[in-house]
Amino acid sequence: MSDRFLTPVNFINIINQSSHIAIIAIGMTFVLLIAGIDLSVGANMYVSAAVLGVYLGWLPPLAAFPVVAVLG
Repeated sequence: MSDRFLTPVNFINIINQSSHIAIIAIGMTFVLLIAGIDLSVGANMYVSAAVLGVYLGWLPPLAAFPVVAVLG
């Protein structure tokens, strides 16, 4: 293990890089706790990101974002 692994800077980097996953996980936890089970949120997020990546190659960003928002 590197001597820089357990540093405050590394912990901040880990938190910054995983915050979006943590927000989705907290939301999914509440959904599962109230028995409104819907496990497709993560898959929908990644499919929407992939579709956005494809559309950004063909369309300008202002046209691609609404298309993906409607699909998502």
